[in-house]
This record gives sequence, C-alpha cells and structure tokens, in this order.
Amino acid sequence: MRDHDTIPMFDEPVTKPIDEHTQAVLALVRGNPLHDRDRERIVAAIFDEAKEHGGRVNPNRVRSRLTSPISNQLDVNPRVIGAVYSALTGAGVLAFVDFCVSTDTAGKNRGKPARVYHLTRTPTGKDHQ
Repeated sequence: MRDHDTIPMFDEPVTKPIDEHTQAVLALVRGNPLHDRDRERIVAAIFDEAKEHGGRVNPNRVRSRLTSPISNQLDVNPRVIGAVYSALTGAGVLAFVDFCVSTDTAGKNRGKPARVYHLTRTPTGKDHQ
C-alpha cells in the first residue's frame, strides 16, 4: 500500500498542493491523464519564465527549465510542450510576439525559428466552465 502523500504512478512525494490559479490553467490544457504531470511541469516552467522576464516567454529558457542537468534530456514528453503552448495560445493566455533562434539540439531544431510569447492574462476558473 502506498502513502497518501505520493503520486502512485511515480512514487514521488507531492511537493505542494495545487492552488486555484494553477488548477484553472491546467483545466485549459487538459488532455490525456497520462500526461497530467508533464502538463503541470510545463505550465509551471512557462509561468516562471513569464514572471522572471516581464511576461516574455522564451522557448529556449522554458526548455532548459524542463531539462535534467544530469542527463541533459527533457524530463517531460516533448510532444506535450507544443500542446500546452497551443492550448494557452488558443485560450488567449499567451500571445505570439516574436521569433528567436532555437538552441534545441536534442530535438534537432537548433538554428530553426522558434516562437516567443508574451503572457497576456492570468486564467481564472471561469475559463473552463
């Protein structure tokens, strides 16, 4: 039997409860439950990036937040990253503002244009009702 304070699938301790704001954002990007944890991490990385850079979301820095310093590999499914950006853009939470040059060598995107976004608003529970 597992502890009530672990995520059964991963046996990892829960770091903190999910607040109302995060629940609202995750509801916008809801999809296959198998990827819930990845979506949580990606949303957190995007919002941390926006908070630290005046609302600007550079995909290279977001990707580095999701990359293990030990293995230098993504800690999330790479396909989920694009789905989260798409959902947040479609909901009006992120807006395209510019391009940068991708530094993603693992995904073979280095040198290609990558979209830079700006956080336009904070989602609320009303966004998914």
